[in-house]
Amino acid sequence: MRGRDEAGDKASRIMLVTDLRGKISDISKYWTGLGIMGQALSMTKFVGTDRRIVAQSYPPCHLFGDSDIYGIGIRLGFYLQYLAAIIALSTGYTNGLKALRTGLTILSISLFVTLCTTSTGNGLVVLDWYIVMALTGGYVFFTDLFVRLAAAKVYCVKKSRKTNRDSEVSDRRDTRVSVADLMRTDVPETVKPRQSTLIEAGLAVYRTHYNLSEATERQDPADEDRTAFRHALIEFGRAARDCPDVAARYSLDKIARTTSAPYTGDSREKQDDQFDRNQFRSDFIQAARGTGMTNTEAERLSRRIASETKKEAAEERSRATLVEIREAMHAVRPRDMLAVGVICLSWAAYQFVRPWLYWRGLRRGLKPGCDVKLMWFFVPASIYNERFGTWLRVWGIIMFVGGVIYFSYGAYLIATNMFAARRWFSRSRSVSDVESQRGLLRGNATPSQDGSSTASTVTPRSQWTGPLRRKRASKRCRFYFRVVAGFQSVILIVSIVVVEGTLSINNVDMTRGDLRTSSQLMAFVVGVISSVPVFWECLVIAPLRWAILRKKKGHGVGTWYVRRTRIESTTTVPDDVQMTSANVV
Repeated sequence: MRGRDEAGDKASRIMLVTDLRGKISDISKYWTGLGIMGQALSMTKFVGTDRRIVAQSYPPCHLFGDSDIYGIGIRLGFYLQYLAAIIALSTGYTNGLKALRTGLTILSISLFVTLCTTSTGNGLVVLDWYIVMALTGGYVFFTDLFVRLAAAKVYCVKKSRKTNRDSEVSDRRDTRVSVADLMRTDVPETVKPRQSTLIEAGLAVYRTHYNLSEATERQDPADEDRTAFRHALIEFGRAARDCPDVAARYSLDKIARTTSAPYTGDSREKQDDQFDRNQFRSDFIQAARGTGMTNTEAERLSRRIASETKKEAAEERSRATLVEIREAMHAVRPRDMLAVGVICLSWAAYQFVRPWLYWRGLRRGLKPGCDVKLMWFFVPASIYNERFGTWLRVWGIIMFVGGVIYFSYGAYLIATNMFAARRWFSRSRSVSDVESQRGLLRGNATPSQDGSSTASTVTPRSQWTGPLRRKRASKRCRFYFRVVAGFQSVILIVSIVVVEGTLSINNVDMTRGDLRTSSQLMAFVVGVISSVPVFWECLVIAPLRWAILRKKKGHGVGTWYVRRTRIESTTTVPDDVQMTSANVV
């Protein structure tokens, strides 16, 4: 009996061990299946070939996509913010870019860290990185580097690279045409003084008239310019003493009687007071002939004087406008420069990965007999194509160089702004920056009220010609940002085509992760929170404000997106502070 009991116990132990081994085997199979499927969900990967798992029911070349990297929620988060940026740039609401920069920085950095952790496996890393890089392609336009380049380009004209306005004025005076440049060298000494006096008087008339011509939108030009124009006409009449008819038309009594009254808004009075250039040209030729010149010489001299003075006036207006453009460009630069620096560094990090991706990771995770295609703009190309692979490597080197440039610029911004703590607590600085950039973009810049500012040292004429130059600068500023918005629109369209086309032609399975997952939902919420205020301001508030202004004034005030908004500024910012690059709020 004892032997039978021992045999039964031994058999029971054997059956228990066998049963336990079977359960362990089932558990191991279960966890093996979960592990393979978990890897499939953590990166883009072809379906496994293990017959023990249910994944074998899929086609051999079935691709599982990583919804935590480029799911529908993440893609919508990027698309919404890019669309909001386009609207903000087109309408001049550049303050809205601050929230968009923050949202895109969060998404880009989190995706970069996720890609770095998932690229250690055997998944299709080239597909993951390629799609995310396409999503972050328009990210580069959220920095201020293009604003800096535009400001430098429009300001650095010819040899004028100085910021001292006194130097600019003296430089313009040196480049003006002189009487000696217009006179012939073989003129007899007896008539030389009379000709030089006449030429000088003619130059003065044209120059003072061009000064008055800048006041086309102003009913009453500056008194000093009108007085200078009258004196120039009177001096010309005195210089034309050899021709009594011309001297009589420009006598003191006649000039004082026809040009003394200011403009009152009456069109007939303006027409009577308007300067007849053709009549003056004829009078100048007649007076020049009275000094001994031939008719051909007098006509040539008149044309040259008119041409040179017109060129001088155009150059002076251009230089003054360029100064305003530079100030406008600086005023609309981002104030959150630390965020801009982080954007540069994060965008550069993606470019640093390209050489490794296109050399080492291009064929990683491939499955024999299964093709993978990438959308290059609007054309799909297989990664097995050697020419396409070579081009990707060349493109990777080009973008790596661009990444080095942006990394250097981002490091410079962070280094120069991180320790500028005194600017972090300057509320007046922040308020003035916002007001100045809004005013410049809407064509109604508010001049500084500080006694140390440039506005307090300019001449009376500059005080009324300044708004005209600022208006021209604002127009060019808006044009620049619309060009950037156009580039941003093209990049958004290309990004959508590349991302959605790559997912479509490879039939990437994204059904295992939807918008309700935490990663996609958070990215989508970030995109909505960043973009909705921009949509509200530009598409709802701005049209309503424009409609109210139109109703009050009784006529159109331009399109709503370039509306003129008067901004009352109570803070002052010296020019030397406003021109610095470390504008951190």
